Amino acid sequence: MEIFPIEKFQQEQDLGLDKIIYNRGARATTTADLLEHMDTLIFDLAPSKIFINIGSNDIGFNVPENVFLANYETILKQIKEKLPDTVVYIMSSRLQSLVSYA
Repeated sequence: MEIFPIEKFQQEQDLGLDKIIYNRGARATTTADLLEHMDTLIFDLAPSKIFINIGSNDIGFNVPENVFLANYETILKQIKEKLPDTVVYIMSSRLQSLVSYA
């Protein structure tokens, strides 16, 4: 989520974390946008965990459900293929029930 200041928390408070957390959220990003920038936003960092909160903007921009769900499936498949040991957390309970895990 764009406005969640995790980097600031890491710098200003002792969160007891031994890993760096990056917030790659950007306002108005859709699943299609994420697919276009997977290398920069995800793969270049090679994270051990990914928390995904995407799809709300697709709904808000009237992207057909079958399109954004197909994009979501592609996102998850690419992550599984390129980062097989990375744990993915889907942050939306609605999407958890709609998206089958790749």
